Amino acid sequence: MKSASGLTRDAVWIPHSSPTLGPLEEAAAAQCLRGGYVGNGAVAKELETAIRARTGRKHAFAVTSGFQALLLGLRALDLTPGSKVCLPVLTCASVLAAVQNSRHTPVLADIELETLTIKVNTVPPDCAAVIAPHAYGAPVRGSELQRLGLPWIEDCATSPATNVDGRPAGALGTLAVFSFSSTKYVTGGTGGAIACDDDTLAARVEDLLNFDSFEKRGNWKHGWHGALPGRMADLNASVAKVQLDRMPEFTRHRRRIAEIYETQLRGLHDLRLMELTPENSFYRYIIRTEKPSDGLCRRLHEFGIDARTSVNPWLDELPGFLGSVQGGPWPSADTWRRNLLSLPIHPSMTAEDALLIAESLRRAVEELS
Repeated sequence: MKSASGLTRDAVWIPHSSPTLGPLEEAAAAQCLRGGYVGNGAVAKELETAIRARTGRKHAFAVTSGFQALLLGLRALDLTPGSKVCLPVLTCASVLAAVQNSRHTPVLADIELETLTIKVNTVPPDCAAVIAPHAYGAPVRGSELQRLGLPWIEDCATSPATNVDGRPAGALGTLAVFSFSSTKYVTGGTGGAIACDDDTLAARVEDLLNFDSFEKRGNWKHGWHGALPGRMADLNASVAKVQLDRMPEFTRHRRRIAEIYETQLRGLHDLRLMELTPENSFYRYIIRTEKPSDGLCRRLHEFGIDARTSVNPWLDELPGFLGSVQGGPWPSADTWRRNLLSLPIHPSMTAEDALLIAESLRRAVEELS
């Protein structure tokens, strides 16, 4: 069929993101089902072992979601109730929700202009902890975060394949969290994980997960405030473990798509492209546009391409009934706020898809200039 631009395409729609599943995942899930046990068990333990092996961490726990992992991490830090916890102004709303559910005060930091990761020098000095997501594949400034001297949670939900200062994502923070939800880099359909080296932190996570145990080993300074049960089921872990093994394949494919975009779109003065650094694992391909991006996004939709003007909500713009936040101003975020364009990038795409998307974007830029 032909799109409104005259471009010929076979598919009706190229989604913004999509899981990449195949025979290996199907066989792993079927084996779990044939075993007659799909709850938390041996397969989830194997996934924990794989996470420890990849990150070099001493402890890892497979749980029901990335949100659950982050909530466990915040509770395990055992902060004074009402402490200020810093997170970037652009990230998943569930990160903000985890801080609020922990009964702490969220403080929003600015983002790096080039990578959209948390801008470390905008973390207020009175914060008790920091949540630092690797933003859509780009690594956080790990050494700068370490120098703050604060406990920090390394959020690897979108970027488990990212490298930071020569180390894999998940190896740096006081705690690290992962997500295996349906459209993440590695999926189990749902699920998450939390990893750390500190024995006391690990004991607190165990205390929180083991809701039926009366023995608490975590040396809680501010009191134990109830369990957070939710270990990952083997059925989800069986798929997530296969996906984790396939992660290098996924990363190569995503990089190839990013290279096509860079080659085809280079030189368009209306677009500022992502830098193709070796550390970036390209969970998203994000462009900063010269003009507000909503017009380009609408035109791409007409071409059958699911582009987005944002990949997460701007947390300072959320309705007040979702809870108040502190922080600001956010000058780097304001540069992006109306000028962000996210193109489809996932291993289910073909090179032909990427070429069509790049050609469609070039056409849209020309039309709207």
